[in-house]
Amino acid sequence: MTDPADVEADRSDRRGVRRLPAAVTVVLALLLSLVPLAALEAVGTSPAGADPTCPCSLWSPSTTPTVTDYADPQAVELGVQFSASVNGYVSGVRFYKGVDNTGEHIGSLWTADGTLLAQAVFSTESDTGWQDVTFSAPVAIVAGTTYVASYHTNTGHYAVDAGYFAVHGYSNAPLTAPGGDTATPNGLFAYSPTPTFPTGSFNGNNYWVDVDFSAQPVPVSIAVGAVQASMPKGSSQQLSATETFSDGSTKDVTTTATWSSSNPGVGTVSPAGVLSGNASGSTTATASIDGISGQTTVSVLASVAYLTVNPTISTLSSGQTRQLTATARLTDGTSLTVTRLVKWGSLFGCGSSTISSTGLVTAGRYGVSVFTASLGRATGYGSVLVLPRGLW
Repeated sequence: MTDPADVEADRSDRRGVRRLPAAVTVVLALLLSLVPLAALEAVGTSPAGADPTCPCSLWSPSTTPTVTDYADPQAVELGVQFSASVNGYVSGVRFYKGVDNTGEHIGSLWTADGTLLAQAVFSTESDTGWQDVTFSAPVAIVAGTTYVASYHTNTGHYAVDAGYFAVHGYSNAPLTAPGGDTATPNGLFAYSPTPTFPTGSFNGNNYWVDVDFSAQPVPVSIAVGAVQASMPKGSSQQLSATETFSDGSTKDVTTTATWSSSNPGVGTVSPAGVLSGNASGSTTATASIDGISGQTTVSVLASVAYLTVNPTISTLSSGQTRQLTATARLTDGTSLTVTRLVKWGSLFGCGSSTISSTGLVTAGRYGVSVFTASLGRATGYGSVLVLPRGLW
């Protein structure tokens, strides 16, 4: 029967660290005791005055491990324990990739006791260097609480720095990876053919796993809206784009998003989000900002032959209101309600009645007013007669 201690020793060797003779260990301990504590802390923290502005990670994209490709070919989950000094959001996981660390990689975020919070498959990786994956939705984390970020590789050949967390942790405000504490060992691993929560550790090895963190709410989605899902050829309408953040807040990004059309021959979108119908057909308008996007699909129908306003004649008393509607008769013989697409205006009036941008008339003094609904080259007309109460 194989001694479990021998198996662990063999695995330890493959992870890049061999057990030292007892005499050498004692000498190293004595030497370390002579190094001032402040010097150790300086090694394990980011430079004084470092900018904690987020989005941020523990290590910068320019950081390179000592061993970038350790020749252990086994499938393994590798992780790091970390916490943040402020509440925030983890949007994804990153890891340093060795040249032979090929195959599929899966990033995970866990609670300290192994509850899976988020998971995603890495894609479009480079041959080597830092790799990032973004979760389908950012995960809110609590200040001062320990979490575990990890990734699974089915080919091994991971990056490693031996003993990195053995004496001290590492901080890059507002993130900290603990170290030098047997109660919170860091540099985690678990040999497994599939993703699993890593619980093993050895000598404080750092396997170079990291997170993408933001202290502020991060963008989650963009909702794109159209005034109408169908519009006549030759007309235009204002689209809207609303960005939703991880804390549930929203922001109007209609004029700051980048707009595009899947079928510019049918419809084009201006930088301000105005969709113009150029030809019959269907197009999808997309608004993109902050690395995310949203879409809406609009059909462009035939051109407008003429417009009618309903009711054509309205009788009201002073102060009363009436909603007018506009219907377009199209050149293909079909009809389309275009009340929200037309531009409402006043042709003339002798009773100070008014009309809103949505076609709502408010009756003024006694008299007659004529209002217009315009769409492209077509115009429809509606009249409002204001009479004293009791005369109609």
